[in-house]
Amino acid sequence: MPAPMPEPTRCGYVSIVGKPNVGKSTLLNAFAGRKVSIVSEKPGTTRHRIHAAITRGQAQALFTDTPGLFKPRRTLDRFMEQMVLRSVEGVDLLLLVADEGGPRDMDRQVLSALRSRSAGVPVLLVLNRMDLCSRGAEVTKLAETWRPLYSFRGVIPVSAKTGKGLPLLWEAIAAALPEAPFEVGADEEMAPDNRRWASDLIREKVLHLAHQEVPHSVAVVVSGFEEEPKMYRIAADLIVERDSQKPILIGAGGSMIRAIGTAAREDLESQLGKKVFLELFVKVRAGWRDDPSRLAEYGYED
Repeated sequence: MPAPMPEPTRCGYVSIVGKPNVGKSTLLNAFAGRKVSIVSEKPGTTRHRIHAAITRGQAQALFTDTPGLFKPRRTLDRFMEQMVLRSVEGVDLLLLVADEGGPRDMDRQVLSALRSRSAGVPVLLVLNRMDLCSRGAEVTKLAETWRPLYSFRGVIPVSAKTGKGLPLLWEAIAAALPEAPFEVGADEEMAPDNRRWASDLIREKVLHLAHQEVPHSVAVVVSGFEEEPKMYRIAADLIVERDSQKPILIGAGGSMIRAIGTAAREDLESQLGKKVFLELFVKVRAGWRDDPSRLAEYGYED
């Protein structure tokens, strides 16, 4: 009797999109089982696409996490917008992440972008933060408000924070991927290089610890990155736009810059698996977010 044919593998590119601050990075981190994209309660955290290859069973999803789409006001904002729009082209599946608040104007703008840029690509609507809904009827009602807006392949309620609904979401993702061989070994993964990762983790701590208008005026540029047998030596510049922002990042007696450095160092050591010697410097570069040459210098090119 002939042996049964093996189940075919499925593999494809998946972009995670949505308006800012709906939990896109948290969702990707939950699937990966580790931090592959920085997370903040402040919108607009992700400035670069983040890639991760996640393999479960016979399916492999090559994920891209993108900045939240919002109305661009600066050159940096327009860079982020174009990066998102390009990321929805040429993929096999889109996850549109929304929250418990229901569809808003920005969500409709995202849907409009999907219609014009990714016609024919299946879209799964992921209703995140459903742990904040007290009754199942609320989730059902929320899903019904979305269904007339787009021809979704499916609507999956989840909580990326608690993990509820993620197994069902993975099943829906796997079923939507094309039959194809894996592109990445099952024991491998795709992630930012360590230098970029260090920059993102430091900026995450700025987002968590700084206040007022400062966090989103900060670029983090890693100026030194040396790996030694037992440790990493990392130096980074925290770039702000105005002289008045510099003392805020430094803090009274250096308290803020120390807090940022300590939190970043601990996270980097956990991620890199070695001791980290981290030096941070605050520098002023007026109007960097509207200066194309500065944006290119700081790595904001696609």
